[in-house]
Amino acid sequence: MGFVSRANCTSGGARLQRWLGLGALLALFWGARANLWRAADPRAAQVGAGWHEARSWVCDRDGGALVGFTRDAWPCARVALLYPLEVQPGGAGRLWLLHGTQRGPQAPRRLVSLVPGGERRLDLCADGLRSLVAWGQGGVAGLVDDSPTARVVGWGALGASFDLGQLGRDVLLAGAPGGNLWAIDSRGLWCSLERSSPLGRVREFAGARAFAAFAWGPRGGWALEGLADGTQVLVRLEANGRERTLSSLALPKSSSGSFLLAAAVGGGLWICSEGGEVLRLDASSRPRLRTAFASLGIEAIVASADGCLSAVTPGALMRLDFHGNPLPGQGSLRYATALAVFDP
Repeated sequence: MGFVSRANCTSGGARLQRWLGLGALLALFWGARANLWRAADPRAAQVGAGWHEARSWVCDRDGGALVGFTRDAWPCARVALLYPLEVQPGGAGRLWLLHGTQRGPQAPRRLVSLVPGGERRLDLCADGLRSLVAWGQGGVAGLVDDSPTARVVGWGALGASFDLGQLGRDVLLAGAPGGNLWAIDSRGLWCSLERSSPLGRVREFAGARAFAAFAWGPRGGWALEGLADGTQVLVRLEANGRERTLSSLALPKSSSGSFLLAAAVGGGLWICSEGGEVLRLDASSRPRLRTAFASLGIEAIVASADGCLSAVTPGALMRLDFHGNPLPGQGSLRYATALAVFDP
């Protein structure tokens, strides 16, 4: 499964204003294409009910809940929370969840580990934590802001914490198969972070690079670079023993904002613009598909092991199959901020 983290998020209020209106109409259009939105399941009102059926989990921030959906996008589980922010799978049906104890971006934060059924196994103070990624065997990692730098912190499945080093501004994280954690910052520095060697091996690209998105998959990683002329360049990081080589691909210009990346099993990559334009590349970085989500304001995307793509807008969960065809979605969300997908 691939994960994507976004840098420099805009405020929820500004993004909500942009999404409402035309975005809502487009979301309804998407639902019609995908055999209409799934109806609500009464089991979803029960905390933890249907947990084992859930394949997708969405943080509905303004709805005050973590919502689980079946493989076919039926709501099947709901955990009430005041201010859910981010979610990541933790292995064996567990979830890592970051939430605020009060409403608002400056509220104190807690990191909790939820076991099947919704019981809290761990409940940790996490003030300043953001940008969660799955790490290792059931663990999670994220960034803690220590202005002007960011500290990378990880937690194992049993709650043991690991300080994984200090990086510069605008750090992007990606979890890699095998348990490594990859980090890249706005200076072009990137490194592999491991428990046995926390600072990893730091490498530097030639010259200053403005990276805006980062993803890592089974066959390597990708970083998206924005050039001065507005061109978006996809930089491929290919695994070759302990070495990494670079190759670049100029992307079609997006008319609708920044891009998000999600790596898929088999070495492919999904690229989605904030406005819903979608591009799929194969392992050789050749474009194989170009389509679009009929929506504005994509908040997060995740690629699953079967090659499908899931995405959340503030008000909807939407999905594409491997060929880019729309799958049934769900439009009952108040303001979604994050998405996690369990692979079969």
